[in-house]
Amino acid sequence: PEDYINLHRFFSKDLSNVTHLVGNSQNFDFSSLNKKFDLIFVDGDHHSESIKKDTENAFKLLKNEKSVIVWHDYGIGTETVRYNVLQGILDGCPENKIQNLFHVSNTLCAIYLPDKVKAEIIKPNTTPKKYFKVNIETVKV
Repeated sequence: PEDYINLHRFFSKDLSNVTHLVGNSQNFDFSSLNKKFDLIFVDGDHHSESIKKDTENAFKLLKNEKSVIVWHDYGIGTETVRYNVLQGILDGCPENKIQNLFHVSNTLCAIYLPDKVKAEIIKPNTTPKKYFKVNIETVKV
């Protein structure tokens, strides 16, 4: 429905430092952007071949050695991997970058980080070792 579509990018649509790309990533001409990015958020088709191509394109668009890639829907749940998405990420990732791929705990996301980070194997139903305090303020839009 149109109302649902209008909610997409609600928080980022007015940010000048965010570029939203809409289209079919399988045939989009990324070279037409003539630009590189600090952060690439991949939220697309969940088929392995599509994710592979999205991953290959994302690595070509990284701005520098500090740039990051995030894949949405890497997990079916926060502890369960969506294996066809994982396969596409692994197939599209340069071999020397695979050791820098991680599942972000308590999310549906995978991430490529250029620097080494402390990581551990996900153990289902583990008591969280960290928590966050969030202060919420309402703002009229």
